[in-house]
Amino acid sequence: MTINSIFFIDDRVQDKEILVSAIGSLARWYVLALALDGIVQMQRILSSYYHLDSIQTISHGSSGAINIGCTVLNSTNK
Repeated sequence: MTINSIFFIDDRVQDKEILVSAIGSLARWYVLALALDGIVQMQRILSSYYHLDSIQTISHGSSGAINIGCTVLNSTNK
């Protein structure tokens, strides 16, 4: 079976089980640890995949910023 999509779910997201149950069989999902750099986690995981159709990130944030693991992405560190 070919994996077409990867979903990254920040551990802050509530009801992750509901999200995971909606992800199809042609996708994989990973929960990003809060204590680790989210970008590094994603990079390590993605290094094992080729020819993906999409990469989805499900997280929380604030105006102009998104939380990914212990990383906060905003306009100053993009």
